[in-house]
Amino acid sequence: MNTSLSPSNLNNSGCSATMNQSCCNSNNTTNSCCKETMTTPTKPSSLTPEEQHITSLVNQLCQSKTPLETNDEIMNTLTTLQRLILNIISEPDEMKYRRIRKSNAAIQRTLMNNSTAITLLKLFGFEDDPSNNDFFQLPINKVYNETVAMIVLDTVTRIEQEIAERNNKERNKAYLDMLKRQEEEKKARDRINQLAKQDQLERKEREQYQRLNASNCTSPTTGGNGCSSIKTYRDIGIDLNRKRGG
Repeated sequence: MNTSLSPSNLNNSGCSATMNQSCCNSNNTTNSCCKETMTTPTKPSSLTPEEQHITSLVNQLCQSKTPLETNDEIMNTLTTLQRLILNIISEPDEMKYRRIRKSNAAIQRTLMNNSTAITLLKLFGFEDDPSNNDFFQLPINKVYNETVAMIVLDTVTRIEQEIAERNNKERNKAYLDMLKRQEEEKKARDRINQLAKQDQLERKEREQYQRLNASNCTSPTTGGNGCSSIKTYRDIGIDLNRKRGG
């Protein structure tokens, strides 16, 4: 994956706080600003120190590279964080989502070897289970960090959109390249067909000439002697050995 991975600017809303408040107070649900307020978290106009720290960590995660790490693996780490966070948000009281087995193959592959991902997981609210070192836990009485959730989810969504746009561009380019190849192949076929038709026409003209010449050689007016003696260029007065201009 060649897409540059970095969190998007949190302040991407085109609606002011005043517009949001006024339209929602009037129950104007058709207003796009009001819809945004009701369906997405309110994003601050400037980053707090906590948001700056979390954004820096996500940047660090997205830009991290080792000889064995590719951007696809970074995306897998982000989507694992996304899934764990969404599980808690959707079912906050479900205990199975509040415990993560460290030895799980997927967790080992996507999280445990990435210290930045572990830091983000703990900032979200997970902690080492004191009773079982093989687990992270989010205690039932502990509230998860909404800021971590918002920034991670926003980052994953934006990257997925960028990947989709890139794939669309690649598909469009592949389609245009295919059309270009087809056009070139058509031109080559047309040229071959043109040459074949020209060759066929020349063969027909030669055959007609040969039939006409054979008919003249056997014609009563020539007595059958008018053609048989013409065998070389010299017979018709052309000396191929004569120097040009001589």
